[in-house]
This record gives sequence, C-alpha cells and structure tokens, in this order.
Amino acid sequence: MPSTHTISARQHALTALQNGQPLVAKQGFAALIQQGDNDLDNYLGLAYACHALGDNESGIMATDNILRQQPNHVRALLLKGDFIGDRDTRAAYAFYRNALMLAEQNPPKETNLRQHLSHALAKVNQYQQQFTKELLSDIDQITAQYPQSPKFNQSIDLLLGKKQIYYQQPSVYYFPELPQKQFYDASEFHWVKDLEANTSVIEQELRAYLSLDRGFSAYVQSQPDRPNNNKHQLLDNADWSACYLYRNGDIEADALRYFPQTLAVLAKVPFVTIQGRAPNVLFSRLAPGAKIPPHHGFVNTRLICHLPIIEPGNCGLRVGNDSRQWQWGQCWLFDDTIEHEAWNASQQERIILLFEVWKPELSESEQQQISAMFSAIGKNRDDWSL
Repeated sequence: MPSTHTISARQHALTALQNGQPLVAKQGFAALIQQGDNDLDNYLGLAYACHALGDNESGIMATDNILRQQPNHVRALLLKGDFIGDRDTRAAYAFYRNALMLAEQNPPKETNLRQHLSHALAKVNQYQQQFTKELLSDIDQITAQYPQSPKFNQSIDLLLGKKQIYYQQPSVYYFPELPQKQFYDASEFHWVKDLEANTSVIEQELRAYLSLDRGFSAYVQSQPDRPNNNKHQLLDNADWSACYLYRNGDIEADALRYFPQTLAVLAKVPFVTIQGRAPNVLFSRLAPGAKIPPHHGFVNTRLICHLPIIEPGNCGLRVGNDSRQWQWGQCWLFDDTIEHEAWNASQQERIILLFEVWKPELSESEQQQISAMFSAIGKNRDDWSL
C-alpha cells in the first residue's frame, strides 16, 4: 500500500498536470518512479506531461513501461503513436490502429480519451492516404515494366481496401478446389464467337415472338408442394420474368415453333446436362426500373452465361466486386455462387439469353459424376434442392 507521502506527491503531480504545469508534473512523476514507485499511473502521468512538453524520448520510455505490463493499454498506445509519429509513421500507424480497434470493442466514456481517439483516426486516415500515394507511385513503375494484368490490378484494389473479397457460397452443393473467379474470359470458350455473331438472328426471332404478346412468366415461381421463401420479394414477381427454350432438360414446344434458328445456333453450346434438371435455356427479362437483389446460386460447378439481346443501356450486373454494364451481343460467363445482383435503370425492358455450362476446370468424368448424383437426388426439380 502506498504511503501517505507517496499519495500526496502523486496528487501534487496530477494537479500540476491538470493545471497546465507539465514541467512540474513531469518532475513529480519522475521522482516517484525514481523512488521505486512503479505504479502504471505514475508512468501514464509522466507520459502525458512529456506529451505536453514535446519530450518524445522520455514519453516513449514511459509508454514502453506501461505497454510491457499492459500491451492493450489504449491511452499508452495512443501516446506512443504521438511520440513516434514524426520519425516513424508506419509504426505510429500500427499503434493508432491497435488503439482504435480496442476502443471499438469497448467504447470509452471519458471525453478526453474519445478526443484522443478522434485525433488518432485522423492520423490513421492521413497515413493511409500517404502510404497509398507512395504505393501507387511505385506500382506505376512496376506495371510499366510488365504486361498489364487485370488480376494484379484487382489485387491492388483489394490490398488498398477499394474492393472486398467475395467467395463462392453455393446454397446447395459445393465442389472443392475450384478457382474463386467472378467472371471468366469469354475468349477461352470456342463456341462464344459463333454465338455472339448470331445475336441479330436471335434478336429477330425474339422480337417476332414478343410481337405475338405471348408474354413471359415470373422467373421465381411459387410451388404448392414446397415452402415458399419470398425474402427478396421476387416470388411470382413479373419484374423478373422468363421465356424458356429448355426447361429442366426438356425442350419447350414454343421453342421449336418460334426459335428454330436460335436453337440451331445453341446446338453448338456444351450445356450442362442433368436428367430431369438441365439444360435450362431461357430469355430473361428485367422490367424498367427493376432490381435483382444480391443473392447466391445453388451449385458452384457451373457458369451462368448471358448474351444481351435487347439492351437499352443503364443496365448492369455486379458479381462480387466486379460491376459491368451489359453490351448488346457480348457474352459473359460468371460464377453465380459468388454474391451477385442486377439492375435495369432504363425506361425499357432488358432481355438476355441465359444458360448454363460446366466450369472448364471439371474433367469429363467429374461432370458425369455430378450429373449422375443430381439425377439420383430427384427428377423434375428446377431448384436443385434435395
């Protein structure tokens, strides 16, 4: 237990610090420590006195003594950041960040501490901007020496926090060790060029069909034999509707009658084939002003392919951290088990041709096994559920 003299000396030093007499406070706290009173409050008082005096070296000694005993001491971390900021901004950044994270877990009530944390946050933002500017300058020199790499550029955006990482999250079936790729390069698929070249043919048949006013049906439909989850408000919603050419592996009668040339073009596409389930090939319509909220697909063994047929502009798709605007006649292939969303911000409807193909990383044997497994799970189910 500290003596009456020690308590009195500590109070005298503290009062001096509160009254704007940092030199008197420093001398008082230093004397207590020299006498063997190693209470952390003495070191903290000394650190604050040194801070007011601009005595960084003595302040570092004081905060180091605190942090050796209590590494998560928020005030000491903040003061250490202040003391070393002029000579080592990266180290100061680390101390400030640690203090801010600890304070976020246990928000302080003291006004002066909250103010110090606000100062630290401002410094962290300043340092981050400084680091980013320096890094981008170095990266410009690096990229000038090497061929452009979109993946490297994306890695820099992730490093700088401009984008976040998204992973496959299939709601039903996960096949391990497939790459976490949002969009695939369409040029890697030999059939894409011919498909794109026939966009006008497909559009002509689609517009002729639309002129008959036969209509589309809601893409997400309620089923009497299953619970119906409508959390995205898409159930039986005509804003997102479909006209099927193939449904659950079977060709539709209207497809044979109204889309013969389209079917001839699609005959060259290696669809996912699963008895009673696939292929599924459809025209997907999104009404003016409609949005498809963020969601995940069922299985990560397929790619969803989009070929825009009627594209009025101001329509887009985000897959993970990559957002793109549809372009008429330009095919996309993406992993729909990575969070994605779509929108039509125009005043006209948007219609794309949509279908599924196997991911190229799967061997033919793996494709056959997956197909056989889903066939065994049950036939005539279009939602992939067990």
